[in-house]
Amino acid sequence: MAHNYFSTRTGKNKNAKGFPLKETVKLFIRVYDQLRIDGYFDQAFGFTCVDAGEVDGSLRDIDLAILLEIRKENLWPLHVYFESYAEDDFFDVLEFLFQHVSKPIEGTHHSWGDCGMHWETRWSN
Repeated sequence: MAHNYFSTRTGKNKNAKGFPLKETVKLFIRVYDQLRIDGYFDQAFGFTCVDAGEVDGSLRDIDLAILLEIRKENLWPLHVYFESYAEDDFFDVLEFLFQHVSKPIEGTHHSWGDCGMHWETRWSN
């Protein structure tokens, strides 16, 4: 069982029962950024390499893919539009990302220019 901190036990924590949509989306963006850095979207969205430049993923135009799959505009890039998401937009984007996430399983560290990891991935769903 999760620990209930003092403010929750005393009823003073305004977020004890959850966060409002705007805060939930902001938290989600932070989680997405971590997953992106860790390679979970490299297969679908591509990545940047100091030697190879922009390396395409399976979706070369993410905005177009979202328009064709969700049938909405102004959802991508996340960091541009997330503050204007309605609840249905947020859950549509969440489902879209679920459809395109893949688990990094093996990789090599590209040390030149502090490039980072280059991952081999596997579709998660």
